[in-house]
Amino acid sequence: GNLSVKRAIDIAFNEPFSEENTLILLSSPGLSTSWTRTMQNRLINKTIEPFSFRLFKQKP
Repeated sequence: GNLSVKRAIDIAFNEPFSEENTLILLSSPGLSTSWTRTMQNRLINKTIEPFSFRLFKQKP
């Protein structure tokens, strides 16, 4: 479906992990390859990656 940019940002950065919301974001047309990969990893791991990794691609 179509999400507002604000809703997409909330799901990706401001809310705790939710499988339902992650799937909603993944179904959005125009989602970048990078974001798609990130959301797929979140579904696999059932968690949001650490902030340092999100910023700098460094493992904690």
